[in-house]
Amino acid sequence: MFKLNQLIGNKPTDSFLLPKGILILGDIESKISGRIDGNVSGNINVEAKLVIGEEATINGDISAAHLIVYGRVEGNIECKTKAVICNNAVIKGGIIATTLEIEEGAVIEGSMTKNRYNPLDEKPKIPGMEKMHQQRKVVSPAANSIPAIEVRKSISSEPPSTDGWF
Repeated sequence: MFKLNQLIGNKPTDSFLLPKGILILGDIESKISGRIDGNVSGNINVEAKLVIGEEATINGDISAAHLIVYGRVEGNIECKTKAVICNNAVIKGGIIATTLEIEEGAVIEGSMTKNRYNPLDEKPKIPGMEKMHQQRKVVSPAANSIPAIEVRKSISSEPPSTDGWF
């Protein structure tokens, strides 16, 4: 399997580019974002954003976190967040995405499924959030507070006094 990270590096700011005129025979796997303008005959797995350029042709399945397709894909697409199929794109295969945007003029020959990946199933553990779901204590009003009914009765055209609030 062709691993782009070995050639490019793992810095978060890195990205890869496969220019037009390049033909990859085999699978591509990457943890960084990238753009493909050439041809790929194999499956593509990108854990970040992937752009398929206008002149690109992909013969294989694509899995990406975020995907934008301008070119031609003959295979299934699985996108964890948003997939954008642009106006000149041609897709021959199924699409699974949480959010799917299809521009006018795009051609899709296959099925479309929404929400297979559900981020709510993977609840992040945020410190302090476990307290939010505990039963709340009922606090009785302070002795000097005014019930809401009395506040409504005391509405006047004069500005309210803030004496005694502090």
